[in-house]
Amino acid sequence: MKTIRNYHYQARKRFGQNFLIDEMIINKIISLISVKEDDNLIEIGGGMGALSLPLSKKLNNFTIIELDRDLIAILKNNTNFDKGNINIINEDVLKVDFNQFNNNLRLVGNLPYNISTPLLLKTIDCVDKIQDVHFMLQKEVALRICANPNNKIYGRLSVLMAYYYHRQVILEVPFTSFSPQPKVQSAIVRLVPRQIKNKVLNLSNFHKIIKLSFAMRRKTLYNNLKTIFNVQQLEKTGINGQRRAETLSVDEFITLSNFYEQQ
Repeated sequence: MKTIRNYHYQARKRFGQNFLIDEMIINKIISLISVKEDDNLIEIGGGMGALSLPLSKKLNNFTIIELDRDLIAILKNNTNFDKGNINIINEDVLKVDFNQFNNNLRLVGNLPYNISTPLLLKTIDCVDKIQDVHFMLQKEVALRICANPNNKIYGRLSVLMAYYYHRQVILEVPFTSFSPQPKVQSAIVRLVPRQIKNKVLNLSNFHKIIKLSFAMRRKTLYNNLKTIFNVQQLEKTGINGQRRAETLSVDEFITLSNFYEQQ
């Protein structure tokens, strides 16, 4: 059976590299993703192939986006690359246009912590093409994504992800499962695009209002939104301006956004 070889590669801090080495965790992840051979799957950051190798055995074709050129050579040796079913793109994933790929995208990746939030926000731009997302993230970020109102970690990312996705932390991963070991725990979050019934009229305004509302968490909506709403306007929305952003539901942010659009 083919195994992962590391070729004495030195992880690079500038790429935020922490390689998954725990076979038990790898097997759990593959089981949780539950791929089918015809899935349109893209792995973000193939690393040394810890996930790529088992995925390549289950998929007819899949794509890996990897920034580090040195790792691509290792990937080609650690996967079924000679089978011809892997397309490796050597590019910064934040610069990749996901609209070039077919629909029903399944995104998978053990993400460097420094790109996790920008990449999550990037998935919003192509959410109509996505079937699901399975990302390994810093546990704190994963919990923030899945947080609900009246929680101190509920914030801008929570609201945005809740508008577009069903969210779930499906596996917690200890730092001992990586080499080199990070200083924090990790977790895998599953995101599945949801059918949006209560839609915002203007997405730019929606993002703007969420950002302003959480700009100063300890302040009220009156204070955070005073540049775009006066007291009378906020009262017309039916939302108490003395509340803090962390107490508002996604639907209430939609109400604020749509009211603002219609002024």
